[in-house]
Amino acid sequence: WYKLTGVEYPGECTNDTFVKKCHSMRLSCYAGIDWGWSSPCTVVYFFVDKKDNIYVVRADGMTYVSEPEWIHYIKKRYHNKYRCQLYFPDIASMGPVTEMKKAGLPTATDIDKDINTGIQVIKKLLRVPGSTDTRIHVAKDTCGPLIEEFLTYHFKTAADGTITEVPESEYDHW
Repeated sequence: WYKLTGVEYPGECTNDTFVKKCHSMRLSCYAGIDWGWSSPCTVVYFFVDKKDNIYVVRADGMTYVSEPEWIHYIKKRYHNKYRCQLYFPDIASMGPVTEMKKAGLPTATDIDKDINTGIQVIKKLLRVPGSTDTRIHVAKDTCGPLIEEFLTYHFKTAADGTITEVPESEYDHW
C-alpha cells in the first residue's frame, strides 16, 4: 500500500485479499469515472471505513474506447468484483450517464461540476487534522496511474511566475 506521502505500508496483503477483507467488514465501495477518447476513460474504485479512511483498490483506464464500450467493460470486469454501491461519473455530458443507468449501474447525477470542489475534498483527505497522517491509502500494485497523477497534478503558473487557482488539465483523468 502506498500513502500519498510516498511512504509505503509494510505488509504482504494482496489486492484481492484486501478487497475480500473490505467486503467482510461491510465497507462501502464507490467509484469515480471520467470520460475520454485520446485521453483515457478512467475508473477509480475505493472503499470507505467508519473513520472516513479511503482505500483506493483499483485505477484503470483505456484510450480510444467509446463510452458505451467503457461502461460495458466496467460492468463486466469490475462491478461485481467490487460490489460498487454508487458511481460518480463526470457529468459534463449526460449521455454517458444515461447509458450507465441503462446498463444497471447505480449512478449519482447530483454532483457539483466545479473541479475546485473535488480538489478541496481530496485536500481534506490528504491530512488528518493535527497530524501528518493521510486518510487516503492507495494500492500500489493496481493504482499506478493514479499515483503518478497525484505526483504530477498541479495548478497553472501565470506569466509572472505566480501559481494560479486554475488546475492544469493535462493530468486530471484519474
